[in-house]
Amino acid sequence: MWAAVLSLLHAQHYVRNLRRPATLRYAGAIIVLVIGALALASGYNESIVHHGREIAVLDWAWAVSDVLILIFYILALRTLRHRDLREARLMIESRRDVLTQLPNRAGFDEQAMRILGDCQRAALPAAVALFDIDHFKKINDGWGHPAGDAVLKNLADAAQDVTRSTDAFARFGGEEFVMILKGVSAEAAFVHVERIRRAISRNVPHPSGSGRITVSAGLADVRTYDQAGLTAAISRADEALYAAKAAGRDRTMLAATDAATAAASA
Repeated sequence: MWAAVLSLLHAQHYVRNLRRPATLRYAGAIIVLVIGALALASGYNESIVHHGREIAVLDWAWAVSDVLILIFYILALRTLRHRDLREARLMIESRRDVLTQLPNRAGFDEQAMRILGDCQRAALPAAVALFDIDHFKKINDGWGHPAGDAVLKNLADAAQDVTRSTDAFARFGGEEFVMILKGVSAEAAFVHVERIRRAISRNVPHPSGSGRITVSAGLADVRTYDQAGLTAAISRADEALYAAKAAGRDRTMLAATDAATAAASA
């Protein structure tokens, strides 16, 4: 009987923490509840209703088998819970860049869509920024890939230190990083992006021991709060980034269409 109680409590804890549709959670809870209730009823019948009656060997065998079945259920539930925890950890790791520990592109998309959902509900603007390390290939060629990796890790730390808690900063690939800024237009986000660029230049050492790491950035407004809108904003921010590179690097530039809109409204 105590094994049945323990099984019910354990199952309740397991089912409550499952990240699955409510129908599956409730169905699992009902099944385990019925099993536990039947075991409790059997125990009540033997210990209360037939108290004092001599128990046959076959009854003992059935009682032992009931306990073993409940133990099996407990172990099975523990195994399933551990499996779910492992899957959750793997899911998190699949959305994180191993080198910098920043979100990777998949992780960024997930965070960005959540931020855009908040902006849509609150009727707030949003902007996307792309960052690229200037002359990064020269660092890898001149000082080796370990030196380049150190620059990437230090850049991630420096950027995160000055990124607002409402925004998301991620590694986009190679020496390129991406950011979504909540509640600001591209024009208003300019000051935040410049703060990040200055922090990187100030805090990320150059492998040569002299000089400094510089970063170029492009900014664009997010015009619609869906995946297509995010993709379009990233594309326009990428164009602005290339314009910043062409203009001499170490600067931030707005996407041409967003800059024109800002100028017209000024």
